[in-house]
Amino acid sequence: MPVSGLVLTLSADAPDRDAALAALRADSRVTVGELVAASLPVVTETDTMDAHEALWHELAALEGVLMVRLAFHDFSDVDAPAPRRRPPTTDENSDEEADRGPT
Repeated sequence: MPVSGLVLTLSADAPDRDAALAALRADSRVTVGELVAASLPVVTETDTMDAHEALWHELAALEGVLMVRLAFHDFSDVDAPAPRRRPPTTDENSDEEADRGPT
C-alpha cells in the first residue's frame, strides 16, 4: 500500500481554501493534519501505485490547492513494476544517420 506524507499549500482565498479542506476531509484516502498558515500536512494511502499517482493528480487539481510537496513516501510493500523499455529518441538515431553521411 503506497503511503505518502505531503504538505499542501492552500490558497489564501477563504472560499477556495475551505472548499479544498472540505474535499480533502471527505476523501477516505486522505488523512488531514492541522492547517498552519497556508501549509496543510496530509497522509495519503492507496491500494496501488496507479491509484496513488491518480490521487496526486487529483490533489494538485483541487480548487484551492496551490502546491503539493512530498515529505515522505513508502511503497515497500508494493511489488515492483516490470521495467519499461524506453523507446529510442531522435537523438539516439541521429548519430547513426550522421555516420552514414548525406544521401
